[in-house]
Amino acid sequence: MIVNETHELETYSLSKSTGLSELLKSHWNWTRDNFQDADRSSSIITIEYDSTLAAVARAAFRDRGFDDRIQVIEGKAEDVLENLTGSFDLIFVDLEFSAYKPIVAQILARGLLDEQGIMLVDNVFARGFVLGIQGSQNVAADTLDHWTEAGKIVQDFNDFLAASSSIRVTIMPFFDGIAEICLNLPA
Repeated sequence: MIVNETHELETYSLSKSTGLSELLKSHWNWTRDNFQDADRSSSIITIEYDSTLAAVARAAFRDRGFDDRIQVIEGKAEDVLENLTGSFDLIFVDLEFSAYKPIVAQILARGLLDEQGIMLVDNVFARGFVLGIQGSQNVAADTLDHWTEAGKIVQDFNDFLAASSSIRVTIMPFFDGIAEICLNLPA
């Protein structure tokens, strides 16, 4: 992950886990190794719905001396987004699939993504089920119905991204697919 260190870094994460999914772990490694030396006005905001996981994340950041620069906000993503102000250089989204479309639409409508910012959305292949049942070899039989439905939801989200003229989208084949979203600015 490339971070522009020439200006204040504002980033936040929406996650269904501890705020540190697999991709964000690389960002955490950068944070652990370099964040103390980065611009002191740089900050990270992570949103966590589960109070237990929020406490784990807060403790991890506090134990590493980052609690003054990494804020864990507890609550529903859509509610927290309504109260955020400013724009962010990096937004990482890893939520329940059904939340992708409304949350990304809300982020874009509220202008939370900086003009030069990047939004990353994880798991946009839904284990291959965006292509239909062909992905079934990648999941346990007892989860087949879940992933079939997830594939439909994520394909609808991917279609939503493709239809938007206000953004540029690159879908990268890392892990379970990552959508990189940037604003489509006039030349």
